[in-house]
Amino acid sequence: MCSSDLLSEAEIALVRRWIEQGAKNDWQRSSENYSAEHPPTYSRLPTITSLDFSPDGKTLAVPGNHEVLLLDAQSGQLMRRLIGATPRVESVRFSPDGMRLAVAGGLPGEAGELQVWNAVTGDLIFSSFVSHDTIFGASWSPDSKRIVYRAAHPTDPAEVERYKDLLAQHLVEPGQLEIFVMNADGSGQRPVT
Repeated sequence: MCSSDLLSEAEIALVRRWIEQGAKNDWQRSSENYSAEHPPTYSRLPTITSLDFSPDGKTLAVPGNHEVLLLDAQSGQLMRRLIGATPRVESVRFSPDGMRLAVAGGLPGEAGELQVWNAVTGDLIFSSFVSHDTIFGASWSPDSKRIVYRAAHPTDPAEVERYKDLLAQHLVEPGQLEIFVMNADGSGQRPVT
């Protein structure tokens, strides 16, 4: 770590003040319903949390807000917009056979979604809200038949109730992320850890 990575005294004071005031999650859900006819627009560039080349190297998947942009890897020209429900895309990953694209993300502190798209036609194969929080790190098995991802899945009724109570107060607390695997069609979801 270099000294430029350290927080300034003003930044530390700001974080302390936020904690003292209850550390409320002030993230706001978008009320927009996006589609191909009504795509997201940007006043500033979105945070890019993941990038992936198609196996043939011709296409680049780039996350946006509520969407993934498929770009020609040589020219950078937009080829297709894959518009979905997830406002914050955390992970994009082409299947090894190049036929599908896994998209992981969600609403921080509210819901996690896994989308699988046909990478050739741009059709949504399935979308599944699989967690009470954003999911991360979607990846494919070498044979393109399974997907693995990280998520928090509270299962104990008391744990779920506590989670919902905190959300009602616009609060979150750190939870345990587990690793899950499912079939590429969305069936057979099970924990690995």
